[in-house]
Amino acid sequence: MQQERQSGNAESFSRKSGTLMSKQFLPIGEVKSVKIQVVQYKDLINENKEQAIRFEYEHYDSYLDQTETKLGSLDKDELEGLIKSINIMRTVVFNSFPEHYTEVGYVSRTGFKAGCYSMPGDWKFYLQLDQYDDRSYIWLTKEDSATILNILDQSNERLLMLGNNVD
Repeated sequence: MQQERQSGNAESFSRKSGTLMSKQFLPIGEVKSVKIQVVQYKDLINENKEQAIRFEYEHYDSYLDQTETKLGSLDKDELEGLIKSINIMRTVVFNSFPEHYTEVGYVSRTGFKAGCYSMPGDWKFYLQLDQYDDRSYIWLTKEDSATILNILDQSNERLLMLGNNVD
């Protein structure tokens, strides 16, 4: 039985009834075919806004011979926690050598995950766009974590600009 993922604050805002909602997708960067965007939701009736970080990945299912779009999101107030988590993975976790198999991970409200797990003498890094969908994993290298951090820093700058109404 597949569990249903929870909505984040921005997603809930975007589905609010009685609104005329605009969704603007601002591309920030890409790593290993994962597109990272800032999404701004705007209620055109009362001018309220909400932003989120959106991760998009095209997964090819060889069994069905088709491509599925996998999506993950992160509320703007969770971005700092993700950035700190990846920094800790890079500076502390990747430099450790656990005796036993170890997993380390960050999970957002919506079920987006960023994490790593130990292999003999090394660590493997990943993103999972939906914690209840095994086909939403993106396997990355430790070096890719630096690229993701750079993109997330750019996303943070864009969110600050949007918060100051500079489009």
